[in-house]
Amino acid sequence: MPAFQGGTTSCVHDGSTFDPSENATNDICQAQVEVTTPNGTSADSTILPLYEGAFNIAEDGVIPAPAGQESAPAATEYDYVPKPTITSISTSDGPGSLASEEGGSVVTILGSGFNLATLDWVNFGNPAQATSQQFFALVSVTGRKIQIQAPGFENTTVKPSSLSVSIQSVAGLSNLTNATYAGVPSVSAVQATAGPTSGTNAGPATGGTPIEIDGSGFANQALAVVFNDVASPFSFGTQYNFTPSSDTMLTTTTVGQNPAVVDTQVCTVTDCSTASSADNETSDIFFLYPPGDPKIDSITPTSGPANGGTQVTITGQNLGCVTRISFGKVAVTVASNAEALLDCGATDTVVVIAPAGKVGKVPVTLETVESDATGAPAATFGSFTYTKPFALKVRESGKGSGTVTSSPAGIRCPKTCSHAFAFGKAVNLKAKAARGSSFVGWSGRCRGKTVCKLRITGPLTETAKFGQKKH
Repeated sequence: MPAFQGGTTSCVHDGSTFDPSENATNDICQAQVEVTTPNGTSADSTILPLYEGAFNIAEDGVIPAPAGQESAPAATEYDYVPKPTITSISTSDGPGSLASEEGGSVVTILGSGFNLATLDWVNFGNPAQATSQQFFALVSVTGRKIQIQAPGFENTTVKPSSLSVSIQSVAGLSNLTNATYAGVPSVSAVQATAGPTSGTNAGPATGGTPIEIDGSGFANQALAVVFNDVASPFSFGTQYNFTPSSDTMLTTTTVGQNPAVVDTQVCTVTDCSTASSADNETSDIFFLYPPGDPKIDSITPTSGPANGGTQVTITGQNLGCVTRISFGKVAVTVASNAEALLDCGATDTVVVIAPAGKVGKVPVTLETVESDATGAPAATFGSFTYTKPFALKVRESGKGSGTVTSSPAGIRCPKTCSHAFAFGKAVNLKAKAARGSSFVGWSGRCRGKTVCKLRITGPLTETAKFGQKKH
């Protein structure tokens, strides 16, 4: 066949049917082949524009073409095809254009000589390797544009990475260009940089706290910073305004959301940085607390036995995310905010178990994440009165003898027959007769001969009666 000659070779179609910018030099020249002999000239076949557009393959393996187009050359058709040339690839237009290392990102390649009828495949990687060839991932093809789903990586990276891209057609191999992929950043620390919580990993849930995020893989690929509740789906925030001052540091501000303990994650088109809470670590943790200093309005009850154990309900304002409650100088070990759909629980009610203390009045103080972070004074309530501790007393009666012991330990009568257990404590008493004696039974709260089961809600006295065995 003669070589293509611009202005001389007659093209039945040249791609301009689909786009006026397409022609025989950048798309295809569909030429009619005629053979002339002394006996005449061969018959012409009908040549339709070769299909361009969305890529799909029918069940029989044929690429279907709509009416008025053809998916393969006609019987008397010869196609002149320019060598494919890549002029640009869409992954060079900023973080949002990068390909995902998980695969599936649609990448746009611009150039010439891409006509689907002459396209063999697109290489992602070394064009000499068969594993680089991509065909069935095509999305759409025209003479000057290819859209294709970029393949993923076996293992993700932290920083952006690149993969060579080339086009193979019947006319040869194109020039190489690079597709840029986004990695998955890592976060090693986060802290407030201004305001009352500067230097800490805490700020008000109302948003606007300037923060610094340290880690790796921030430059040229970060799309957003998310604040993701570690415990529930009820608090989530996204910040799109940020500045990666380097690959290892990013500055931004928190956004308004429900109070919570959140993972601070930097995201790309591939994925967000791994939440440290998933590994029981705290490197990206930030506390979003209810704003306002804590204040106690009342406590109920206002008194209880000095041996501790009294359940006390504290009501007030801004009590979410409690960090410490003390009765006098003794810290509470059991405290919880009233249940709510927030990590910090209800902000107006806290239930505590009073610790043991000395008889008399002591102040009740309460601290929260907010007061810790801002240095605000602890909330204080006038006093809780410790009364004389409730004692459980055991007496032994009858002509026989034996021992009475308690679980938990505290009573071992007849040596130790009284003990002040914590308020609300469950206590079991067990009687064991001495040799020659028998256990007759209990009197007091308990009856019968089985284990005496008690709960300490006030002073109690139980009597164990022992008799002598008859010989």
